[in-house]
Amino acid sequence: MGKEWMVFIQDTNALALKAIPSILGVSRKNNWQMNTVCVPRMPGESMGAICKLVDESIPGSCKEMVINVEYNQLDTLLKAKWNRNGDIKNKEGYSYFPGNTNTLVFKIPEYFENLSKTGGVVPEFVNPKYANVERTVFKSPTRLECMMQDYPKLLSSSGEVGFTMYETWYCFSPAKNNITDAAACIAKGLPSFGAAQAEYDFYNWTNKMLELAGVDIDINQTKTSYNGMSFAFGPKILMDPMFAITFKEIKCKFHGQNRIGSSASMILSDSHLFFENLDLEDDTLTCQDG
Repeated sequence: MGKEWMVFIQDTNALALKAIPSILGVSRKNNWQMNTVCVPRMPGESMGAICKLVDESIPGSCKEMVINVEYNQLDTLLKAKWNRNGDIKNKEGYSYFPGNTNTLVFKIPEYFENLSKTGGVVPEFVNPKYANVERTVFKSPTRLECMMQDYPKLLSSSGEVGFTMYETWYCFSPAKNNITDAAACIAKGLPSFGAAQAEYDFYNWTNKMLELAGVDIDINQTKTSYNGMSFAFGPKILMDPMFAITFKEIKCKFHGQNRIGSSASMILSDSHLFFENLDLEDDTLTCQDG
């Protein structure tokens, strides 16, 4: 089909699509066979981490591999090989190891070549989910998995693998936890990964991008509680890719002094739409072709 790059998306993370234009650019610029979208992660957070592993089986070996390490294995690995306290905080309060969002970019020619050599077989992995701290009760039946993020294990020594860091608000807010688990994460000071936060973060992305583009966005200062989680929603704006994709495109759509109130709702899906001195308070505005 003449395609050069392929993007894999995993988890119910609507913000993953926001990173695609820039992550493709980074992959092409560096000619990486694999590129992972990463965000800062909190120690103990239920997401894999990107690490550089060194093969110690052969004395003097310099064989290295940049790869995802699943969160249920990370702390044990770090205690054994890096720091006796395991996954600790850096001076900014985050883990030293970038969080893997499972949004991945592969270079297709090399991807096809590597999977042809292996017959499509990827190393298997077991990822048990426990219901208690002691790890004596399973939360759900454990399954055998083949993970796309283990692809670096199939590469030769010449395979170049990288990762690209983004701020979390820009590309990662999955809706994968039920109400109880989401509230438990909040109590631990971790992201909830629940539906309420995913909805808030989705609207928040557009609001932040419009603010960066010079639009005055009014954020409601009164928080509303959603099953133990509180959010102060601003305007609810849906921005179709036909309206704008990149920040440059968004900025070009607004001219003069523009303001959008906290109770306003907008649906933007017309590629020919531009605003000048918009002042939208508590109304609903739908802008489509035709």
